[in-house]
Amino acid sequence: MLKIKSCVLIIFLIACGKNQNNTKSVETKEKYIGLNISNREAHKKRNTFTHFMADAGSIGFWAIDKDSLPVFHFTASLPVRTFNKLNEEIPDPADPWFILSNYRFNAFVNVSGTYSLLSMERAIARLNYEDEKRKNVTFTTLNLDGIVYTLTGIESQTAINKEIKRSFGAGYASFEYILHNGIKAKRSFSIPPSENVKEGTPGMLITIELENTADKTVNYSFREGLQVKYDMRYWHNYPYIDPMATYPVVAATFESEKAAMVRFAPKELQPLVFGDSLDYGRADKCPPAVFMQTFAGKDQTGKIQTFIKDSTKAQISGEVSGILKKGEKARFYFIVGYSSTKEFSTWQKLTQKLRDAVADPSFTTFAGKWKNVLPTFNNEKDELVKLEMQWHAYVLKSMASYNEFYDEVFIPQGNVYEYEFGVAACMN
Repeated sequence: MLKIKSCVLIIFLIACGKNQNNTKSVETKEKYIGLNISNREAHKKRNTFTHFMADAGSIGFWAIDKDSLPVFHFTASLPVRTFNKLNEEIPDPADPWFILSNYRFNAFVNVSGTYSLLSMERAIARLNYEDEKRKNVTFTTLNLDGIVYTLTGIESQTAINKEIKRSFGAGYASFEYILHNGIKAKRSFSIPPSENVKEGTPGMLITIELENTADKTVNYSFREGLQVKYDMRYWHNYPYIDPMATYPVVAATFESEKAAMVRFAPKELQPLVFGDSLDYGRADKCPPAVFMQTFAGKDQTGKIQTFIKDSTKAQISGEVSGILKKGEKARFYFIVGYSSTKEFSTWQKLTQKLRDAVADPSFTTFAGKWKNVLPTFNNEKDELVKLEMQWHAYVLKSMASYNEFYDEVFIPQGNVYEYEFGVAACMN
């Protein structure tokens, strides 16, 4: 049974389907605050995409992707600055995010290319946390003949380059880079939808595509990784009580599979903090483990590494290296996920859909799978309304999460209660 909370918030900061200009014309009087480019240049950039549908103000525009689903193209400069009609700055996040989730997995991909993992099954907790200034820790680098490009993070000039094509659709996000030495790189996230109640793939597929348009052979090494640290979201609410438990990390690698796991070994800091495995306690006795696996292609070398930074922090990363001759392309993958299982072999079976995609050379995204589970709104004559309703349906479906305590799938209130405060304050 799918339970829906009242006060459902389906519109995220930059995932707003409302058409602000309701126009397809080339010229507009809209002030593109934050783009740092003129109106004509902004529309010229939009015209590099097909099926332009609607402006979204200063941050980008909506279009239709190859699966006839809405996709948002983010075009604003980073860090984002937005203003109201009085030209007063609005305190929105400098690095907005989009949701990529199913019933068993929650990821929030930032426009700078970083991402947050948020567990919802037992407690509302972040799994790759650092502190309130740096709420998620991921790292992605591309080494080309000794020159290292940092592809993610709002501190990276490469990551915030306004020429990057950033697209966010139903179950996927993609980032396309053109680097100075003639190398094109594309980094894509994709996650399949839950097709049955209580079912869901506990992970996401990260696809890397490289192309050498230079006149020489290039040696490359691509590294994808994240920091693993457990953080219950409500710990940061007023009156800011001290955590009642600590979560030391334990790392394991599976070299033959180019995979690794980081699990937590919770310890109470006060008596009676933990309940039984199916009880709600003041802290989580059974947090999920975080997994990562590397899939190198032909003539590529893949690695997996773990590193314990301190008692409660670990790094887990995969690396793929190879040689790219003039005109050649390369493709490889990483899977990142988490699950209540502590067995790698079990997690492998749970993420079989991702592994099938790795084995399929024609795979792009899981958008087609999402199309099968989303309403079509075929009777709607207004294409913009149809576009908006499809996006809202996708966001609601993505927000739906399995709760082990109630053994139900529910839709959280959204980015205020669960995602921001870490509490289910609007249950029914």
